[in-house]
This record gives sequence, structure tokens and C-alpha cells, in this order.
Amino acid sequence: MFTRWDQIPKYPHIHYCVTAGWQYLDDFIQRYVDEYGLNLDPDFQRAHVWTESQQVSFVEYMLREPTSGQHLYFNHPGWMNSFEGDFVLVDGKQRLNAALRFLRGEIRAFDSLVTDFVEFKDGIPSGGRISSGIEFYINIARLQTRRDVLQWYLDFNTGGTPHTVAEIERVRGLLEGEV
Repeated sequence: MFTRWDQIPKYPHIHYCVTAGWQYLDDFIQRYVDEYGLNLDPDFQRAHVWTESQQVSFVEYMLREPTSGQHLYFNHPGWMNSFEGDFVLVDGKQRLNAALRFLRGEIRAFDSLVTDFVEFKDGIPSGGRISSGIEFYINIARLQTRRDVLQWYLDFNTGGTPHTVAEIERVRGLLEGEV
């Protein structure tokens, strides 16, 4: 039992945060893999469990430039210092995979491939491109032990309750009733 606020263990401080626009995301992530050994599938992560339908729904949500769901969390104990230690994806595997599949032309959003989208400059089509407003925030912590990383992962992923199909269908019914 805690009786003072300062007794409560705090989550790790995010040591580094950078915005990664989707137009650069695939190259950005690949550079982290190549240069820093980023592991996108560490042993504590669950498998790729989102269905293609879930991936499409997420991409369509992100193409609307939302204000939530944009954060990805990584850990590297030596980030911006010695760069020694394991660099791992801690939270956001399903979201990142959905985005990369769309950007690689493996899935469609709004029935279109990424190459079907065209950006206009001064009213003139300038080629396929993802809007600069679509981005992830890459957050990197510097937890020093695997134990701390595993605890952080558990803290991220324990306690929530997914919506049931019935709950989602109920809200869809409410939406259909709106004029």
C-alpha cells in the first residue's frame, strides 16, 4: 500500500522522441534496423494478431489524421550515448505493421492502394504521396535491464478490456440511426 505520491514507482522517462511522417516511415524504420539493430519482433511481443480487416481499419483511421494512436514505444539502454544494448519495439507492433503493409502496397485503404493517392500542389497533381500530417511519434526509453523492459511491456498491455463484437455492433446501430 502506498500512502504518499512519491512512493508510487514511476514509468520510464522517454529519453528521445521524434516524429516520423508516414511518407518516410519505411525508410526510417529500416535505418533503425540496419544501423542500430532494432528488433521489431522481440520474444516478449505477441505475434502479428491483427486481421487484415483490422489493419485496414487502423490505416483508414490514421489517414484521417487523428490525435491518438500515433505513439510507438521502443527501448534502447544506450540510446544517444554508447548505443550499446538491445534496441526493441515495446509497444505498437500491430499499428506499425499495418502502416508498413499499406505503405508497401500490401493492403488497401478506402479501396485504394497507397500509389492511388495523389497530392496536389497549387492545384496540380504532383504524384502519389502520403500527407505530411500522417505520422507516428517514435518514443525511445533507456531502461537498463530486460526485467524493466518486460515490466514496462506488461504495464502497457495489462488491464485493458477489448470491446466485444456486440458492443461495437451496438454503437454501429446507434450511428446508423443518426441523420
